[in-house]
Amino acid sequence: MGNDAEILAPERVSVDASLDPEDIWICHHPGTKFHGELCIDEPYPDGCYERGSSTTYCWLLTPGECASDRDEPWKEYCKLLDDRL
Repeated sequence: MGNDAEILAPERVSVDASLDPEDIWICHHPGTKFHGELCIDEPYPDGCYERGSSTTYCWLLTPGECASDRDEPWKEYCKLLDDRL
């Protein structure tokens, strides 16, 4: 992840905490159907978060990050921004 991405762990922060309505939150929960999808602000198995875990979290992705020329692995998630437009 680039320096601009925010990691929300271990404290759970509401995905509504984004300052810009165009920003999106992406779930990091490898091995589940939620991983790499828009964050669902619920405990697993209904959402992204696993109680007591600091390894499952949602991270912020902004349109500005997707518009940058940097080649970052998280750029693959920019398609989720496009899907919302």
